[in-house]
Amino acid sequence: MGSEHEAATGTVGRLVAWLAMACLVVGGAVALEPPAASAAPAATAAPSSLAHTPAGITSGPDGNLWFTTYETPEIGRITPSGSITYFGGPGISTPDGIVSGPDGALWFTNFGNDSIGRITTGGTVTNYTGPGISQPHEMAVGADGAMWFTNFGNDTIGRITTDGTVTNYTGTGIRQPYWIAAGPDGAVWFTNLGNDSIGRITTGGIVSNLTGPGISQPKGIAAGPGGAAELWFANSGNGSIGRITTGGAVSNHTGPGIGGTDGVISGPDGNVWFCNTSDNSIGRITPGGQVSRFTDASVSAPDELTVGPDGAIWFTNFGNDTIGRITTSGAITHFTDPSAPPPPPAPGPNPPPTTASGSPFGALDGARWDGPGTVNVSGWAIDPDTTGPVDVHVYVNGRFAGATTAATSRPDVAGAFPGYGPDHGYAVDVPAPAGIDTVCTYGINQGRGGNNLLACRTVAVAGANPFGALDAARWHGPGTVNVAGWAIDPDSTGPVDVHVYVNGRFAGATTAAASRPDVAGAFPGYGPDHGYAVDVPAPAGDDTVCTYGINAGGTPGGNNLLACRTVTVPGANPFGALDDVRRAADGSVTVSGWGIDPDTSAPIDVHVYVNGRGAGATTAGHERSDVAAAFPGYGSGHGYRATVAAPAGPLVVCTYGINAGGTPGSNDLLGCRVL
Repeated sequence: MGSEHEAATGTVGRLVAWLAMACLVVGGAVALEPPAASAAPAATAAPSSLAHTPAGITSGPDGNLWFTTYETPEIGRITPSGSITYFGGPGISTPDGIVSGPDGALWFTNFGNDSIGRITTGGTVTNYTGPGISQPHEMAVGADGAMWFTNFGNDTIGRITTDGTVTNYTGTGIRQPYWIAAGPDGAVWFTNLGNDSIGRITTGGIVSNLTGPGISQPKGIAAGPGGAAELWFANSGNGSIGRITTGGAVSNHTGPGIGGTDGVISGPDGNVWFCNTSDNSIGRITPGGQVSRFTDASVSAPDELTVGPDGAIWFTNFGNDTIGRITTSGAITHFTDPSAPPPPPAPGPNPPPTTASGSPFGALDGARWDGPGTVNVSGWAIDPDTTGPVDVHVYVNGRFAGATTAATSRPDVAGAFPGYGPDHGYAVDVPAPAGIDTVCTYGINQGRGGNNLLACRTVAVAGANPFGALDAARWHGPGTVNVAGWAIDPDSTGPVDVHVYVNGRFAGATTAAASRPDVAGAFPGYGPDHGYAVDVPAPAGDDTVCTYGINAGGTPGGNNLLACRTVTVPGANPFGALDDVRRAADGSVTVSGWGIDPDTSAPIDVHVYVNGRGAGATTAGHERSDVAAAFPGYGSGHGYRATVAAPAGPLVVCTYGINAGGTPGSNDLLGCRVL
């Protein structure tokens, strides 16, 4: 194996920034939401203001590897032969963990905007929000076919089904949950970075917490090899690998080759493989505890691993923006975006420009869809024959698309090439057709040499159909569902009409024109005014609610489904609760609670029964702000309180909601208490 890799200054800067962010997250107070192929070593890598920094990685159903890019709003795909493509899409923000879902798509966490993303193997992205999602970190597919994820920001565990329904679970001992994995016992297991413990949650939501010798800032966790009733995890705090049985017995392994551990997986060879982030290596430990360490100059802050379709272990190099591959015998190769080759070595300190010669060099740091038929490209360029600005030409799919001058300030470039100064950055919008486009930038020569390719990237430009999301659909009052989301027509910056269908029938329409700064952040070329929210009628029962983006008039494309969700609208009978029953010294009983008839927002009558006999009546018309918060379409005037006479001895006290006159349904039990 080669010597240990020394990270470049730019790489260290990114890692320091990332670690600083993590420390701020750990130290901050967070409010809990309510439930409801080779490349040069990184030491010669070009400075970049928009590095991909690959983080999570998984094998996809299409025979490729898919990975998240922590510092850019993209999802990457790499073929087993090393060809890389990047996909942008709505709502991608600091993507982190990624898994292959049971629906044939890839699901990922958006740490940056508290959401969960889904991308098809064709590159179509959907984004989901839900109650309690807060800085989601890692994700795993549970035995129930749902995706489970850690909410690092609010100490909870989340669950999302393939239709986008989100549930959130709290429990004793959950503290900064970090990694998550499906266990061999049908439960989901996770690491608690904040309290040195291992958590377990059943698919029914029951949480338990386990501690043991040697558990120290655990990160990665994975089911053990060969179906054994155990899980293995990485202890980043003390440089060890832990093992926990499904019965809770913990053991710990140390040894040379374990240090600053992060991701962990079970390999196809019956061993456990892990990332040594701090010393730039990949580790392997046998079930018997024998440790091996593998590295070369290409391994830089490895983060996560997965077993590839070729039987090798694939991993992300967070430190130098590459994807690594290691065979079970320890042979390492790595792959980088072919559009980002390193530049020639930097000239010596402050060389006389008149003595330098050669063609321009530089980088294409970012290329992203930026508005109707538009791609934004940015990077830097230097001609070694001059300290002055360099012209940059942009080509899309082999055709000239635009030009700019690399003259904006880039202190990072000045730091790497001090003799040339900082004024060598460029950024420009160019036209690009819908589809997967190849965007290339060229430095235009001055003096000796010739024009030179800086880099190429592939960019997914949205087609002509509207796109967007159905962020929420919830029961909102008598026979009413409220839907909310956002929509954009890629051919226009103007508002888009949105139609709502309930159970396949048209139910209402609105215009997506409300301010959504998050959408503007994801699609800056379109601005913020693309949010929608509207109430539509819906019958009692489980309703399928769908929203459609209506294609802008006079533009190509057609109407397009944004998303569907299932909403339960209560039936016609009253519902509510008997919150409290108290017996006074004189033998009387006071009851209190709340009641609503789903067919009206008006107060309803409530009858009180003691030992099966009518004892009194009242009206649920008192102020209950908590009920209004839970059922905003009905208002707050639904609380009741009544005092009734009661015989001596044991009592069964019940309250009934009385169906509102002239509405469907019948009287219904609110609750009973035994005294």
